[in-house]
Amino acid sequence: MKNLENRAKDFSYELPDGTPVVKLGVIATLYFKEGYTAGKKLKIIDCFRKFNDEFGAHLNGLLQDSYKKLTSESLGKL
Repeated sequence: MKNLENRAKDFSYELPDGTPVVKLGVIATLYFKEGYTAGKKLKIIDCFRKFNDEFGAHLNGLLQDSYKKLTSESLGKL
């Protein structure tokens, strides 16, 4: 927590009107029971596509073996 407090200035700035803004990001790791099966993989991909349709404008990247910029092409390769 102390480390975050020390770095807080790196995560915040002010708008021209003086409004304080904080930049945050979220990384989530999900595990699915029997996620290795073909049927589960297809359901997970379908779920992610729906999530991307809803929030894609706010998503920056995809971590699958390595970090990739999230694009319609990279999503199509899932």
